[in-house]
Amino acid sequence: QKRKLPKATIYPRKSKELGEPNILICFIDKFSPPVINVTWLRNGNPVTTGVSETIFLPREDHLFRKFHYLPFLPSAEDVYDCKVEHWGLDEPLLKHWDRGQANSAQGSRMISGFTFFVYNRLFLAHFLFIYYKNEKSSRLLIPTGLSS
Repeated sequence: QKRKLPKATIYPRKSKELGEPNILICFIDKFSPPVINVTWLRNGNPVTTGVSETIFLPREDHLFRKFHYLPFLPSAEDVYDCKVEHWGLDEPLLKHWDRGQANSAQGSRMISGFTFFVYNRLFLAHFLFIYYKNEKSSRLLIPTGLSS
């Protein structure tokens, strides 16, 4: 399969309030093959405590997406990076976030869009299941030609 380079976006889950626990999200999208290495950095140093990630999520265009999460306590001094390594990249892709960025609205829109997509698919699957179940039960064979 053809290699496709990843695109990454980093944003907080909630509005940025100093001293309130939050989660940074690194959204990696439109890549193939589904092999990447993601490292969180705080002030240039690797962070491993509390990090989590999703599985590789397939897209309809046969590419992949993935979310990585980092719980953090926003402060005026700390800066964060999401470092993405992929076979097709000559050097790691580094996405930077600091308190001064105003991209939380973009992150909220991405989450809302992704959530809508997932719920839409679940609703469609549920509807099709009920439809085919009812269709099958309405095709009961009734024997004819039986005399009473």
